[in-house]
Amino acid sequence: AINAGARAGNVDTMVRIIKGNYTSIVRPMEAGATGLMIPHCMSAEEARQIVKMSRCQPLGRRALDMVGVDADYGLMKPEEYFRWVNEETFIVVQIEDKEAVDDIEEIADIEGIDVIFIGPLDLSHSFGIAPQFNHPKIRDAIKRLAKAVEGKSNKWWGTPTSSPDHAKELLDMGARFMTGGSDIGVILQG
Repeated sequence: AINAGARAGNVDTMVRIIKGNYTSIVRPMEAGATGLMIPHCMSAEEARQIVKMSRCQPLGRRALDMVGVDADYGLMKPEEYFRWVNEETFIVVQIEDKEAVDDIEEIADIEGIDVIFIGPLDLSHSFGIAPQFNHPKIRDAIKRLAKAVEGKSNKWWGTPTSSPDHAKELLDMGARFMTGGSDIGVILQG
């Protein structure tokens, strides 16, 4: 119902999937989600597999149902559908493990990955320094990601922000996909 309402209002919907298998990726897209956020992308090879499962030729080999919400219930021509999947949907991979930081430049070069998002809590846990979001290892990972994406007009990066000043700092570094807290955080502060 959310996707149907969003499509009627020409609003994109993003689903943060439960990482696991092909069905976790393709089902939300067939239901009309225009974006996916995939947690714990561990390597460039895994990012390539995500593209393969979520994109059509020539980028990937996503299976074709072509009668779901995403294909206007079978009314969309195949060529239009392939273009739409590759150009009008977006894939966000979350960097939440130190192994992924080692591959960050290669992940940033993969066509079909649109946004790279650092999850600082899980990343700090991976480094054994949780919950130190401002630890030099986390700051270095963010700087490394910013440099890897710099100059790529088709690629965004981001991370959660902790304050308006932090958001400005990230924007100045080139971030374009940021979160400003969680719904439960806002409720608890209220």
